[in-house]
Amino acid sequence: MKASRDDEIEQLERRLEIRRERLHRHYDAARADILERVDKVARATGKAVGWVPVAVVAGGLIVGFAASRYPRRAVYAPAPPAYAYAAPPTRVARTRNLLAALLGIAATAMRIASSNELRSMLSAVRRFRERRRQ
Repeated sequence: MKASRDDEIEQLERRLEIRRERLHRHYDAARADILERVDKVARATGKAVGWVPVAVVAGGLIVGFAASRYPRRAVYAPAPPAYAYAAPPTRVARTRNLLAALLGIAATAMRIASSNELRSMLSAVRRFRERRRQ
């Protein structure tokens, strides 16, 4: 009776060991697959990062230049010369100023998002979180 119980325990331990090995194999395969995909994305992102910020800044400059050179339509009657500088801003001028500010903010955000400093900071934060989990 005692030998059969020992045999059952050994069988159970063998099955547990087989399951552990299988789990480790699946974990290693999944991790390798994920790392391969991340590497592909990183390579594609690295290629895109080279020209995207330049294109965004150039596009912002072109749009800003075009917005500043676009002729204004007369929305109101011209003021007398004495009050020419005191005329209230028109809706078009306010819209252009707002558009120029938004384009400037977007261009700055793109420059910051594509900077090496931000990427290194985010990787440091990821490493810190991984260390805290362990």
